[in-house]
Amino acid sequence: MLCPNCGKELPEGSGICDACGSTVNHGQAFPPDSEKSSAVTGLFPGDSGQSPEDAGEPSGGTARDIYADYSREDTGPDPAKPRKKRLLALKITAVILAVVVLAAGIAAAGYFTFLPARITLKVAQYFTLQKTWRHIDQAMARNRQKVDILYDTPLRSDTRINLFLDSASLESMGLSEQMAEFVAGLLKDITIQASSEVDMANRKQNLGISLNYLGNPTLSLDCFFDNDRVGIFLPELSQKAISGRFSDLPRLSEMYPGDLKDLDPYLESFSGLDPWLASTISREVTVDSKDIKKLMETYGMLLVNNVDGRKMSIKRGRTTEVFGEEIRCMEVTVALDRNDQLKLLTTLLDTMAEDDTLYDVVFKNAEKVLNIMIQGNPAITRNMGAGDLDISLGKPQVRLLLSGAKYLLRSDMFPEKAEIKAYIKGLDVVKYELGIPSGTSGDGFRITFENLVDDNGARTGFGMDLTDAGSSFAASLAMYRKYDVNSDIQDLDIEFGFTTAEDSIRMVFSSIQDPDGPDTVKGKIDLNIDYALGDDSGGLDMTADIVQERNRDGLPENIDLTASFFLDIPFAFTEPVNLSLAAESDIRYNVDVRTPGWAENAIDIGSAPKEEVDSFVNDVMQTIDSIMELAKYLY
Repeated sequence: MLCPNCGKELPEGSGICDACGSTVNHGQAFPPDSEKSSAVTGLFPGDSGQSPEDAGEPSGGTARDIYADYSREDTGPDPAKPRKKRLLALKITAVILAVVVLAAGIAAAGYFTFLPARITLKVAQYFTLQKTWRHIDQAMARNRQKVDILYDTPLRSDTRINLFLDSASLESMGLSEQMAEFVAGLLKDITIQASSEVDMANRKQNLGISLNYLGNPTLSLDCFFDNDRVGIFLPELSQKAISGRFSDLPRLSEMYPGDLKDLDPYLESFSGLDPWLASTISREVTVDSKDIKKLMETYGMLLVNNVDGRKMSIKRGRTTEVFGEEIRCMEVTVALDRNDQLKLLTTLLDTMAEDDTLYDVVFKNAEKVLNIMIQGNPAITRNMGAGDLDISLGKPQVRLLLSGAKYLLRSDMFPEKAEIKAYIKGLDVVKYELGIPSGTSGDGFRITFENLVDDNGARTGFGMDLTDAGSSFAASLAMYRKYDVNSDIQDLDIEFGFTTAEDSIRMVFSSIQDPDGPDTVKGKIDLNIDYALGDDSGGLDMTADIVQERNRDGLPENIDLTASFFLDIPFAFTEPVNLSLAAESDIRYNVDVRTPGWAENAIDIGSAPKEEVDSFVNDVMQTIDSIMELAKYLY
């Protein structure tokens, strides 16, 4: 028999279950689901062990649930199942991370050890272009900010300049010893005073320059620009001023046909001159740095994307010289025969023809510049009108020109072979070298491009060498730029040179800036030029120290400059000349720029009678003659 409560098998005749303590009724049938019941009777007060019928509870063969008084709404999750799910998720994540790390390790190891040349060059070129563009983007943003400030902020600058020349240098210019000593002493008491007010937004500018002796002006020139109107005043030469528009200049040739006949073409050209041409172009012709990035990615990857990988080879553990320093690198060589060169140039022309970004940045902006230059200029308009530009520089015409150019190309127009070498350091292509051999004597043509970009700055260099039948030519240009955005200071180095079998010129320019307190920047500029042209050789050396005080917006308020020059130019001076100068500029912003008062009574060349213009010219010429007579007497 079985216990009706817990289902345990009991000996025949047992009255109490020795497992759960329930009373056994020998006539009671065992309930069919008693094996699943967990209720225990006879353990709690009020549980008499009676059957449900005897206790007055519903019948049906189901044992009483002793947990019926407890809520079953939230029994809690089974702790074993979520733990298993979390462990599974962690295992999957760990496997994925391990695969990613392993793949990255294999890729990195392969890049430096066994990946083929084409993939290696493509990876390095991509990262090099991204780093280079970030520097270009920073420089463009900074230049645009400076241009916008200058355009939107009217300013005035006052500058004082003192020149110093020793008597020996003056003698080398042809002065006698006595005159040289006199002029050297005179220069100590002479100051050049220059002032400028400019409001570019309203197209107004006032300029003045005077030669002062002991603080008093001895010769001065004042002028103004107001849109297309210009005026000149020489107070020491004449009490009258003259003004007019550039479009009035041809009238001078009408008033003085004999004297100015040869100048007619120039006067007509100047009649359409826009004195604000540079400002207009800088505002209306703009380039987005994102377009520059797109062009760099398109044409910077053109070679590696369009040359068969079988034409490329790679050597690791090589060395090359970059900016005079030997570095270890990988060397990728691209060998191109005539057909390869033809295919590459054809692809380039096709890409350019379909490139809307290239058209907007280059051709469309070129059309804008030319239209601005010829606008209102009768001499240029007569020969090349705006309508002609729209036709010649329109997108369909440019596309047709570029697409048609490829049909003029033939493989026999190219050298028999060309070799391009790319030198890779880490993830940077630091040098490209194009070599075209000529004959077997070592003659040929070579172009190099060097590029080092890091967080400290960007250094770029171009070089070209040509050797043919004993003659040679070499040219180079290198530039280094380092900009600190936090202190808004910049270091800049430029080096240029070219040499032939007979001549050579070399220029080195260096500008360094260092902060000196929160509002002060100290700088140093060095310039060196050496030349050898035939039998003549010489050079120029210049050193300048600059102290700049800035306002809270970072704009200069005061600039002090001292500079020294050493000129060794035999065809101009018999002996080397030493010259030094000191200059100080004060700058104010948000000034009110107005046309000077003397402009109201100026002679207008567009409407004044010839006699009035003659009177002005005679006053100026007579005064100049008097000054020349005095100079002859002193000399």
